[in-house]
Amino acid sequence: MSLDLDGKRLEVHIIFDAFRGLVFLKIGKIGVYN
Repeated sequence: MSLDLDGKRLEVHIIFDAFRGLVFLKIGKIGVYN
């Protein structure tokens, strides 16, 4: 394992963006259903 800070930061950023997308998707579905 190499300590590639930029790579790690990019990986975390991608995961965070994906998670945020899922959260907004769920909020959108709740908004539609209510």
